[in-house]
Amino acid sequence: MVALSVFSIAMFILFLRIEKRSREPLLSLHFFQEKIFSVSAIASSLGNMAVFGAAIYFPLYLQSVRGESATKSGFIMMPMMVSMILASNVAGMLVSRFRRFKAVAVGGLFLSSLGMFCFGFFGAVSTTPALIAFSSLAGIGLGLTFPIFMVAPQSLFPPQQIGVVISLMQFFRSLGGSIGSAIFGAILIAEMNSGMRGISLGQLPASVAELVKNPGVIANPLKIATIREGISPAILGDFDRFVALCVRSISGSIETIFLVSAGLLLAALLLVLYSFNEQRVVRSLGRLKKRQ
Repeated sequence: MVALSVFSIAMFILFLRIEKRSREPLLSLHFFQEKIFSVSAIASSLGNMAVFGAAIYFPLYLQSVRGESATKSGFIMMPMMVSMILASNVAGMLVSRFRRFKAVAVGGLFLSSLGMFCFGFFGAVSTTPALIAFSSLAGIGLGLTFPIFMVAPQSLFPPQQIGVVISLMQFFRSLGGSIGSAIFGAILIAEMNSGMRGISLGQLPASVAELVKNPGVIANPLKIATIREGISPAILGDFDRFVALCVRSISGSIETIFLVSAGLLLAALLLVLYSFNEQRVVRSLGRLKKRQ
């Protein structure tokens, strides 16, 4: 793991050196000289980490911990996705009319981090409607930020470079989602292994225990029922106890993931709050409007 991390850092440094010398670089580094572009890229990456964390692990939580079907989990997630889309449209209208980029972005990041924190702290004792409220709050907050981090960087560069700016912002959002998925997956496995360490299996075979610990299995009640049918009646008690411990472990792991997501969103909030120069964006938009 350490060797892979060192290798990745070395390759990243080599990539930057090559890009600086290239006449036609894949990643034009001069964009990062503009602070608003850098802030928007980092904040949107952190936001997309949270989006991927919610989109992947909220359904897993509903199916493994709450015992919901995949279809019902999708319906429970729907308010979050709908609120995200609606909030994005509302943010676009607010920015177009009032030019309050920073206030909308900070407000959105605050709401999304609040929703993630509520899920992480109160998810285990909350009803399904409460979970829908938490996820919808996070969706509203994240939706409010999407237009901000897309429009603000575009306003600072010439029209012929807008396409490159948009593609770079999409790239960093996708990169954030990919990195977030890997980090959250590692957190899930590490937390589950930590929570299950030292637990006595009783007479339950180790091969069955390893199978049940798989998040893809524990999240599927039909698979658990199928495995249970093949268990000897003498060890059904051990099997049921182990399944309950796995459910409790995966519940704590996913709640930890949402707390980490909230922390990432708070980091993005602080970054925007102290480094996002709204007046520069407004002035740039004013100059573009005069040219038209």
